[in-house]
Amino acid sequence: MKSKYVLIAFVLFCCSCQELIMKNRPFPAVDAGRIEIVPISEEKGEIIKVTNEIGENIPASKLIEDFFYVPLESIEESLFAYCNQIEVFEDKIFVFDRTGTEKLFIFRKNGKFLKSIGEKGGAPFEFFKPRSFAIDREKSKLLFMTIRNGSGCIFL
Repeated sequence: MKSKYVLIAFVLFCCSCQELIMKNRPFPAVDAGRIEIVPISEEKGEIIKVTNEIGENIPASKLIEDFFYVPLESIEESLFAYCNQIEVFEDKIFVFDRTGTEKLFIFRKNGKFLKSIGEKGGAPFEFFKPRSFAIDREKSKLLFMTIRNGSGCIFL
């Protein structure tokens, strides 16, 4: 009888730790040979297949014209676990941590922290499992995609 309780406790323990185990895993490897860019309209685009084959090493100087390093301000409110997506728009740097804090962190171009967006919940200006974000550069709006029914949020 006692062994049944131990077994049940063990199974419950293993099931409850699944999310924590997934959050601490490194990003999965992507098989580049399976990636295809498929256009919405065939007459307006072409299919480009990306493979794992690399013919020769290309120096970074041939691909990158200029680069610079911006140290981001490290205060309690600006700490994130992963950088799943980064965008630069106007005078701001947007860093999205989808797998750790599930927030979007906004910094000035000089690295000074401005604010974070993404409190968990269902109320206005709160998220349920944010998946990605985009910037509408013409309208200067921030768009979010969440996991709940594929719904989105728009921030000005």
